[in-house]
Amino acid sequence: MHDINIDLLREEACRLVKVETDFLKEMLDTPDLLTDMEGQSFTRESAHKRIEILQEEANKLEKLEMVLAVVGTMKAGKSTTINAIVGAEVLPSRNEPMTAIPTLIRHKVDQKEPILSFEHTQPVIELAKKLGDLIAKMTSEQLEMLHKELPNPEIIDSVVARLKPKTKYSGSEQIFVFLKQLNDLVRLANALEIEFPFSEYEKIYHLPVIEVEFVHLREVEAAKGQFALLDTPGPNEAGQEQLKAMLTEQLRKASGVLAVMDYTQLRSDADHQVREELRAIASVTGDRMFALVNKFDQKDRNGLDEKGVKALVADGLMEGEILQDSVFPVSANWAYLANRARHELYQAGNLPDADENEWVADFGEEGLGKRWHRKINDLDEVNEAIEALWEDSMFAEPLDQVIQKAHGDAAFLALDSAVAKLQDTLLSISNLVNLRSTALSKDIDRLFELIGDLKADIDEVNRLEKEVKKKSDGLFEDLKDSVESIFDRSYHDMERDIEEYFKEGKLEEKKRYELEAVSKKAGLGESHKGIYGHLLSDFFSLNAKKKEKGRDFNSNASEIRFDTKEEERSFIETIEDRACSLFSNINDEVSERVLSSTESFSLLFEQEVVYQSKNLLDRLNKKMEKEGFQLDINVPQAGEFSRLESEGLKLAGLVKSKSEKKVYRVKQRGAWGGVKRFFDFFDNDWGYEEREKTVKYRVINLDALKNAVTQGLNQSFSALRKEVNKQTSGLKTQQEAAFSELREVVESLRSDLLASERDHRLNQDKQKALMGFLELLVVKVVPVKEDLDGLVGDRKSLAKEASE
Repeated sequence: MHDINIDLLREEACRLVKVETDFLKEMLDTPDLLTDMEGQSFTRESAHKRIEILQEEANKLEKLEMVLAVVGTMKAGKSTTINAIVGAEVLPSRNEPMTAIPTLIRHKVDQKEPILSFEHTQPVIELAKKLGDLIAKMTSEQLEMLHKELPNPEIIDSVVARLKPKTKYSGSEQIFVFLKQLNDLVRLANALEIEFPFSEYEKIYHLPVIEVEFVHLREVEAAKGQFALLDTPGPNEAGQEQLKAMLTEQLRKASGVLAVMDYTQLRSDADHQVREELRAIASVTGDRMFALVNKFDQKDRNGLDEKGVKALVADGLMEGEILQDSVFPVSANWAYLANRARHELYQAGNLPDADENEWVADFGEEGLGKRWHRKINDLDEVNEAIEALWEDSMFAEPLDQVIQKAHGDAAFLALDSAVAKLQDTLLSISNLVNLRSTALSKDIDRLFELIGDLKADIDEVNRLEKEVKKKSDGLFEDLKDSVESIFDRSYHDMERDIEEYFKEGKLEEKKRYELEAVSKKAGLGESHKGIYGHLLSDFFSLNAKKKEKGRDFNSNASEIRFDTKEEERSFIETIEDRACSLFSNINDEVSERVLSSTESFSLLFEQEVVYQSKNLLDRLNKKMEKEGFQLDINVPQAGEFSRLESEGLKLAGLVKSKSEKKVYRVKQRGAWGGVKRFFDFFDNDWGYEEREKTVKYRVINLDALKNAVTQGLNQSFSALRKEVNKQTSGLKTQQEAAFSELREVVESLRSDLLASERDHRLNQDKQKALMGFLELLVVKVVPVKEDLDGLVGDRKSLAKEASE
C-alpha cells in the first residue's frame, strides 16, 4: 500500500517539477521579462540555476534517491567519516585536499567491491591536453618555477602523460589512483592559472559515482528508493575559489546535509565559511541537516563534553539553524577502524597482514594497545577490541539516527527535498509576476513615485546606519576599555593565585570553596574523587616523609616522589584539575563581567537596529501591499557571549624516573646463622646480613611543575582573551550585517520596479504581450500552489499511516 502511495506522490511531484520548469522556460523565452541587471531578485542566470536544480530533483525522484551531502573543511575528516559509514575504504584519507569535484557514493546491495563510474570524461581529457600543450612550450626556467609551486613535481608527468580517464574503475586501489590524478589535475591547472571546467560537473549525473554495499546497511530491510552520500569539496580544498560556488550549488541540490566539523577547530575561519553556507540553505534543508563533530577522541578531561558540544554547535555556531539532537560528537577514525576490521572478518575470517595494510596496524594500536602484535591473531581479542572501539567512537547513534533512517526513509526524504525546492521556486516566481503585473498596470507617474519612495527608504537606511554607528562606536570604545580592565585584573588575580598555591601547597579555604562551586557547575569533580576537600594520601618527597595535612603537596620540598603509578596519576590529576578550576573561576568572572558590559550595546542594537528596521519594513510592506509584493526578512538579533573552556594541561611529561640504592637485611644462610638468631647474644642484627638493591621511583620537580601550570594557564587565558575580543567584535559585525541585509532587500525591490519602469517604455504591442503573459502566469501559479499544498498534506498523511 505504501509503495503505491509513494509512487503516486512521486508522479505528482514529477509533474509539478515539469510544470515549474516549463514556467521558468516560458519566462526565459518571454521577451523583456528577465534581464541580468544587477540587484534584481530574479534574473536570467537565477532562472537557469533553478531549472538545473529542479532537473536534479527530477533525477532523484526517478530513483527515489536520498542524497546526503557530506561537507567539511580539509582535515576535518570527511573521507574518514564516509569510510566509517560505508565500512570500507572507498575514499583515500590524506592530509591534503582530495576532493577536486564532488563524488557520489551510492549504497548498492551485494556490491562487495567498490566500482567507480565516470561517464563525463571529455572536459577532463580536453583540459589535460590543453595543459600538456602549454607545458610543452615552457622554458626550463618556467618549468623550474612551476615545480616549486607544486607539492610534488611528479604531478606534471602524472597528469599530462597518463591522465586518460576510463569510464569504469574497480576496487579501492584503482579508484584511489584515479581520484589522485583528478586532484593533481586541479592543482596543476591552478598553478598554471587555467580554470578547471567546474561548470561541467554541476549536474549530479555528470559526477564520478562509486557504488558499494554499506556494511551497516547490509542487514537493514531494503526500502523503496536509494541512498547515497555526496562527498563535496570544502572551501579550502586545492586553493580554488570556484570550489566555494560549487559547494553552495551542491548543498542546494542535496536532499540533506551532514556537516563534518573538527572538534579541535570548531571556531576556525575555514569552518566558519562552511557554517555560513549551511545557514544560507537552512530554510530549504529544514530538519534534514545534521552535524558530526569529529575527533572527539582528542577531548581531554577539561574539554567540552558531549552536552557542551551539542549546545555550542547548535545554539552558538549554527545560531539555532540545527537542532541539538542533530549534533553528534564522534571519532570517525575509531568507527572506520572498527567497521573495517569487522568487514574483513566477515569477508575473510581474519585480518590481513599488517605489514601490507597500514590500517591493521592502526587498528591494533587503537584497539589492542602497544603490544597489539601479540593479540592481532587472536580472534576473541580482535572481536572484543572491535566492539570496544566501536562503542568508544560514539558512531552508533548518528548511524542509527541519520544514515539508517535516511536509507529507510529514502523515498520520503527524496520527496520532501523535491517539495522544498518546488515551494521555494514557486514563491520566487509568484513574487516576480505579481510585482511586474501590478506595476505594469499602474500609472507611470505613480510607479516613478514608488521608485522615488524606495530611493528615500534606502537613504533612510543609510542615515539610520550612520546614526547607530556613531552611538555604537562610543559604546564599543567603552566596551573595549571595560574588557581590557577586566582582563588586567583577572590576569593579576590568576598570577597571585598560582604564586600562593605553590607557596603554600594549597589554596585558601575561601578560594577552595569558590572553586568547588565552579567544579560542580562545570561537571568536574564527579569523575575524579578528591579534587576539592578530599586530600591526596601518603605522598612522599625527598625532604619530608609525609605531606602536611590539608595540602595538595609539601611546598617546602623541591621534588615530589611517587613510589606507585597510582600515586603519580592521582597527583597529576589533582594538579591539572586545580589549574582547570582556577581557569574556570576566572572564566566565569570574565564571562559575567563581559556580559554585563555588553548589555548597553545589546540594548542599543535592539532599540536602534532591530526595532527601527522592523518599523521601516512594516511601513514598506504596507506601502507595497497594493503592488502585490510581500517582504519577509529576519533582522539579526544581538549575539551572546559563549563561555570558553580550558584546553587543559599536559603535566605527565614532567615526571622523571630516578633510582636509589636501598640497604636491607636478610637472614644468614646455614645452621650457624640460625643459631645466632636463636640465641641473639649481642643485638638484633646477629644472624642477619646486609644487602643492597636498586629501587626505581618517579619524581616531579616543583619549579618545573609551577612553570608548566603558569604557561598552560597563560595559554588558556590568551585563548579566552582572543575569543572575547572576537565575540565582542562580532557584535559590531552583526550590526553591519543587519543594515546590509536591510539595504539589500530595499535595493532589490527598487531594481525590480526599475525593470517594471522599463516595461512602461515598451511599445503598446509589447506591453500588451508582456501583461498577457504575466496575467496568465499569475492564474497558472494558483492551482500549482494548491497542488503543492495537497502534496504536502498527502505526504504527512502517509507518514502518519506508516508510523501507526
